[in-house]
Amino acid sequence: MDIIHEIIQWFIQNSDKIQQIHDYMVDELARYCNLYVAYHHVREIHNDENEEEPTAHDQENNVDPSVDVDNNSNNAY
Repeated sequence: MDIIHEIIQWFIQNSDKIQQIHDYMVDELARYCNLYVAYHHVREIHNDENEEEPTAHDQENNVDPSVDVDNNSNNAY
């Protein structure tokens, strides 16, 4: 029971320092969160600007491979 009393006394004696550390950590987390959100917002805008529409040639090259498999299996019979 004595150790619990000492811990409580330590918290009481250091409550100002604990409050300062808490405030500092909350400020840093808020700043980090704002930077994170801003970074992803800018990255999203950058990706939207660089996004290109696929050309007809690119679409021809992107044929579904499962279609070829079905056609080849019918020809084998």
